[in-house]
Amino acid sequence: MRKVNTVRRDMRVPVVLDEKVKRYAEEQGHATWSAAYFDLVRKGLEIVQKEQGN
Repeated sequence: MRKVNTVRRDMRVPVVLDEKVKRYAEEQGHATWSAAYFDLVRKGLEIVQKEQGN
């Protein structure tokens, strides 16, 4: 498996968003909050790109 270059980011998340990501992680079987967050970001970006025709 190829190593992915990464950048560390620290962020504050509103409690309501944190709870929604935790719930999504449990429902989708993600092992970590971060995995669920990245999945949601990826899906959101795919939708935006489709809307923009990219």
